Amino acid sequence: MFTPFATQQAGIIQDGLVTYFDISQSESYPMTGSIVKDLGPELGNGTIAGGSTFSTVNDGYLQFNGVSSRIDPVGTSTTGPSGTFFNQNSFTIQAWMYFDSLAGDRALCSQGQGTNNQGLHIIARASKIVFALYNSDLTGNTTLTTGRWFNVACTYNRATGFRKTIYLNGVSDGAANGNQYTSPTTNNNLNIGRINWVAGVPLTGAYFQGRIAQVLIYGRVLTQEDVVQNFNASKNRFGLY
Repeated sequence: MFTPFATQQAGIIQDGLVTYFDISQSESYPMTGSIVKDLGPELGNGTIAGGSTFSTVNDGYLQFNGVSSRIDPVGTSTTGPSGTFFNQNSFTIQAWMYFDSLAGDRALCSQGQGTNNQGLHIIARASKIVFALYNSDLTGNTTLTTGRWFNVACTYNRATGFRKTIYLNGVSDGAANGNQYTSPTTNNNLNIGRINWVAGVPLTGAYFQGRIAQVLIYGRVLTQEDVVQNFNASKNRFGLY
């Protein structure tokens, strides 16, 4: 548990929360500048780069151009969303996103390197969510569309066969046991909006094209009830009732 800022989104699950970016919260992003501040306990601030722009619509989001926009590495220690955090813990990543394009690969985030079981990434590929570790991929069942908001949550459970689960708008969209995520030797920080297996060399076509408004990272597996609570806490903001 941690003491939230006064403007933290009401209803967001706090138990196990490690990193919390929310473009609608002025403490996270004051509508100007290049720093997105982490409202979670790790204070893993990120740097807006590559032409990402801010909009006040839907209470605030960042627009990603699909070519160069991203939030550069976040996380300040090996206990936060970087280093050994993802390969030593069960975890959940949950985010609000809106696709302007689904052509090619469109990455919400990545960490690690392009080696089997050492490259965590959540992407849209062939219009479906893929939760992968570079090998041991899990592909969701729902066909995504452009021009609307989605809440995507991905959980990784080390205790139950390294099980990966995808939720879309609070509904289970696929689950399977897989391989163990092992410690990468490069690019240990989390990138938002692109795949970046080798520092400065992104995977072609992986830049996110659309809008990202909120990213939550937990050091535990959220239950479906938890995922739904986080979805319900913000859904009105994105026109879902």
